[in-house]
Amino acid sequence: MWKVVGASVTGSGHVRTGRACDDASLFAIVRDCSVDGALFIAVSDGAGSAPLSRLGSKCSVQTGIAVAKSVERSLRTVHEADLDVVASHVISRIQLELCHLARTVDEPLQSFACTVILVVIFDTHGLVLQVGDGAVVAEDADGSTYLLSRPDHGEYLNETSFVTSSDALMKVQKVLCRQPLRRVAALTDGLERLALNMQTWEPHQPFFEPLFHFAGRPHASTAELAAFLNSERVNGLTDDDKTLVLAIR
Repeated sequence: MWKVVGASVTGSGHVRTGRACDDASLFAIVRDCSVDGALFIAVSDGAGSAPLSRLGSKCSVQTGIAVAKSVERSLRTVHEADLDVVASHVISRIQLELCHLARTVDEPLQSFACTVILVVIFDTHGLVLQVGDGAVVAEDADGSTYLLSRPDHGEYLNETSFVTSSDALMKVQKVLCRQPLRRVAALTDGLERLALNMQTWEPHQPFFEPLFHFAGRPHASTAELAAFLNSERVNGLTDDDKTLVLAIR
């Protein structure tokens, strides 16, 4: 059984300019008495240069989880050779929904530019699809913590790819982890400098260990996590929007 807590908060930089949070997050736990349960996590970071990116990120996480749940049975037996097909199906569906949203409000598609990370975890394996920056950190049954997916910053640190781009299917990261996982964290780029060693691409243990401990508490709440993400300590290190979803088996 999974325990999950997640939050998206407005960065102090957005607060100063009066802009709403462009991040979005969503998770779902599916339990089935006939098969093992499944955990679905999606996070998205709207592009600061895109005026309606907060709508794009919300649409992306909702669509990503809905599509993944619709193909859950095939994901239970997925192999490396299947990843291209899976990624094409999921990312294309997200793009279609974003195109529909753009037509509905009569705005250019790039006004909804955003990244997306989709995580699906079963008892025996896990899958990550990612377009853009942000990261997924995991701990396996042996207690080893590592990156499942790393940020895509392109040639420069402040660059990234967006799911709205025409080459998104070429840029998507596809990761299949063939072992049980007991802790998972998904985050947007507002937390990268706090959570990751950007030179070695290793998780920063002093950041994650107390957070995983917090998430394992019986009454850990979204409000408590949001308060941490919006604390003076964190805002002193990053003024960007911040999303973090923590899952404990």
